[in-house]
Amino acid sequence: MKVLGTGHVVELAELKERLKGVLLREGNVIYAVLFGSAARGEMRGDSDVDLAVKFRIKPDLIELGRLSAELESEVGFPVHIVDLDDAPPPLRYEIFKEGVVVMVRDETLLAEDKARAIMEFLDFKYHYDAMAKGMLEAIKRA
Repeated sequence: MKVLGTGHVVELAELKERLKGVLLREGNVIYAVLFGSAARGEMRGDSDVDLAVKFRIKPDLIELGRLSAELESEVGFPVHIVDLDDAPPPLRYEIFKEGVVVMVRDETLLAEDKARAIMEFLDFKYHYDAMAKGMLEAIKRA
């Protein structure tokens, strides 16, 4: 896949390597997963890079901003960082379903988080579907 950044073409493999280079210098990053248009091979020149990150210690906004700026400088695209610990179940599910692992320091934790995200999503989906069905039935009766 080729994507257009700031006037240059970047292969997905190159994008991953550039992200990985920065992330490996960050001791607080356990693993990172590329998702969204970049992972699907659908980036355009005006796209951003969606990156889900599992941190050892929850970063503050200054640390997140610094990391995002460093990544943006390296890849030539705006980088949107999602802290996996703050992501809602449907988003975590989508990240693990379609995402591409960029770097990982703890394979076991990655596998556990992926399994947990799937189970939480399925539980969420059951309740969401029941609620949606009830709402539709109430609308039909109204």
